[in-house]
Amino acid sequence: MNKLPYIVNLIWDKLIQAVWFSGANEMRDILFVPEQKYKAKEMKDAIFQREWELLKPVIGISSGGPRNVKHVWTDNDRECLASRYAELQPIWIEAKKIAKAAQESDIAILHAARLCLPANVELSVVRLRKELTEWKNKRTV
Repeated sequence: MNKLPYIVNLIWDKLIQAVWFSGANEMRDILFVPEQKYKAKEMKDAIFQREWELLKPVIGISSGGPRNVKHVWTDNDRECLASRYAELQPIWIEAKKIAKAAQESDIAILHAARLCLPANVELSVVRLRKELTEWKNKRTV
């Protein structure tokens, strides 16, 4: 079963949540109420808490108790680990590529343009990057 669409959807959902928090904090700056801005821990907990709670039992973290439980490996354990790893590795490699592409994507500059420019102004990403580069060069001279 191809899990790539599920992974892309999950990453996209987290990206949208992060952008929402960023926009909310930007709005608080504009309204001069920086003391009401979301803190990094609040954002992290809100974005990833559900997944973290689902992962804790899988990776053996509970609320207290022993953490380094000695496991006696069987051939079945090793066979399962090897087959699951072979199945999951390509999926996670692809997810990593998607995540890296999202970090280098045009979403940030488009979001910044929406916050900074009038609503009726629509510019291409190339033009926005050109303006940003020229501004940075102008400031360093």
